[in-house]
Amino acid sequence: IRQFFRLQSNIILTPSEILNALKSTGKKIYDLGSGLNFTRIDVYSAIISLDNKAPNVTLISPSNNTRNFNKNQTFSCNATDEIQLNNITFYLWNSSNKIINQTTLNISGISNKSSFNITNISNGNYKWNCLTSDLNGNTAYSILNYSLIVMFL
Repeated sequence: IRQFFRLQSNIILTPSEILNALKSTGKKIYDLGSGLNFTRIDVYSAIISLDNKAPNVTLISPSNNTRNFNKNQTFSCNATDEIQLNNITFYLWNSSNKIINQTTLNISGISNKSSFNITNISNGNYKWNCLTSDLNGNTAYSILNYSLIVMFL
């Protein structure tokens, strides 16, 4: 666990931090013979519990400040995390800053490209972004909301 975090994040965990993570995430087992409680180690859960780094989110398409003549749009976001992704939520706001679409997808792995198909968008100015979270609840948006202008006849 110490080596994993040192290599992934250049974080050096103390032995007590590692021990506490192992104790708090392991499965508690009661031994009838001795009357004692033991913890079965779950290294994966311990690593997740120690993760405090937010995922990275990149907006792919449509690019920022795009003018589009189609009322049907596909929005794409990319999310990465050093440990494990959990979900990604797409947000689309109109010019009044009212959310007109909020869609959440469950995802996994350390890298994910997600697409969101939105139909029948009215003429107007929009902003969009994606929020992603990892298994330990760390979250992040893209640094910048992208804008989109939809104009069709």
